[in-house]
Amino acid sequence: MKIRYLLVFLIIICGCEKRPKPYVLVTAVNSRTKLVSIDSSEYFKIPIDSNRTFFYKTYSIGNNGIFCGYNYSRKSLDFFSIPSKKMLAQTKLDVLSIDVNLGVRSIFYKNRDSIFIFNNKSSVYMIDSTGKIKREIGVNLPRYNPIFEHLIFHDYDLGNNMYYDGPTNTLYMPAMVVDKPRDSKEYYRQPILFETKLNSDPIPKAVPVYYSALFTSQFYGFANAPKFNFLDSGKIIYSFSIEPNIYVYDMKKDTTIAVGGALNKYPFVSKGLDWKAVFNDDLKMDNLLHNVDYSKVIKDPYRNLYYRFQYNPANDTPEKAATENDRQEFLTIFDSDMRIISTVELTGRRYIIENSFVAKDGLYVPAPTGFNTLSYKIFKIHTK
Repeated sequence: MKIRYLLVFLIIICGCEKRPKPYVLVTAVNSRTKLVSIDSSEYFKIPIDSNRTFFYKTYSIGNNGIFCGYNYSRKSLDFFSIPSKKMLAQTKLDVLSIDVNLGVRSIFYKNRDSIFIFNNKSSVYMIDSTGKIKREIGVNLPRYNPIFEHLIFHDYDLGNNMYYDGPTNTLYMPAMVVDKPRDSKEYYRQPILFETKLNSDPIPKAVPVYYSALFTSQFYGFANAPKFNFLDSGKIIYSFSIEPNIYVYDMKKDTTIAVGGALNKYPFVSKGLDWKAVFNDDLKMDNLLHNVDYSKVIKDPYRNLYYRFQYNPANDTPEKAATENDRQEFLTIFDSDMRIISTVELTGRRYIIENSFVAKDGLYVPAPTGFNTLSYKIFKIHTK
């Protein structure tokens, strides 16, 4: 039985053997759409009690404006209504026979009856908003399926990289093939996304989505997490923190295109390290600080736009070494065809830009103002 699954695994990987092409920095295209204004005067604030938290790193936003976030201290899912600015329910997970001792790593909120949660490297649970477990999918446990000995389903970009497609009953998750060492070029030639049909015998199948070819030229340390955005149109947008290119995989056509993601004024591509730096965490952290960091692409279906934040490299001075707070924060706005409308610097305060999301009234950027309030700055972007 185990040999059969191993053969299936090899077929899955080899059948998706479309290696990344040599790296090309794609020239960005300017949009004819013009930026009129960005109004950032309004905050979204909800006073919270001692059972809630002022910041959620792992979360998901439903199409109905329901915010579902994981509360690490309470081991619960907390629900808020974005439109009405109200706290809703709280569902404790540690009483549901769900192992959350190491935390919930990803959430996908489809609706109140279908919430998928990934608990640290073992299982995906499908529950409803009351906490009833409707299904357990053992993604990293060989007892469920020997094929999973070769894969580790990963929690890149906490809370934002798991996707369930209802019409096809398919779960998409980032994964690592663990047969290759991370300090080898071959590791970065493996597929990074897998789909699982949630039938009676779910077996993962590789999606032909790969690391950028840059990752086979140098070692990029902690900056190796792919960032995904799944669109209802059957397209997957993915990108990497080390380079401005944005990649779009069309699941129906089985094609991938790359578009330019930065203006000539900001064409930063990160500098890599020697492959021997794989065990040098200090060097990897320093490299992360002194290089550009592109966030994931965010779709705005209400205004038919796309957004992406970036941290520019920090610069040391003769007086002091640079810190994370010395990095400039930028927002790039794209039109519906991913042509650049504008890139603007964020000033006035620091934001937690990597946990931003879109709601009907604008782009929500975490801007904590204290331990007793859930607070987001709302960027209302107007174009013509």
